[in-house]
Amino acid sequence: MIESPRKLLEKHAPWLLDPDLGVCVVGSTALQVACDRAGISGPDPIDLDLSWRLGVTAGTNLLETHGVFLETTEANRQRGTLALKLEGTRIEITSFRSTAPQSSDLDTRAQIHADLAG
Repeated sequence: MIESPRKLLEKHAPWLLDPDLGVCVVGSTALQVACDRAGISGPDPIDLDLSWRLGVTAGTNLLETHGVFLETTEANRQRGTLALKLEGTRIEITSFRSTAPQSSDLDTRAQIHADLAG
């Protein structure tokens, strides 16, 4: 199992916690966190998946600036998914899909709700 997502990001990529990026934990790790909070048994995730407001170009630039960008497949990029590596952990980060990736029409909370509903 990977280190706590929040601790991993706080320690190795605090810049990802900028509220303007809207980074949130998704996938099996999000389910595991929810199960822990509810006091029930959940999955034992082996990876970390994130989602954020940035599109592929802006996301690539930010990840390259911080020296954590990993190449991924063209199919992933077309879906808005990029990859990064923090302390040996490969992480995928995907653009919200509910609106245009760089759209600021919705605040982050509304965009997450729209993304979940879509």
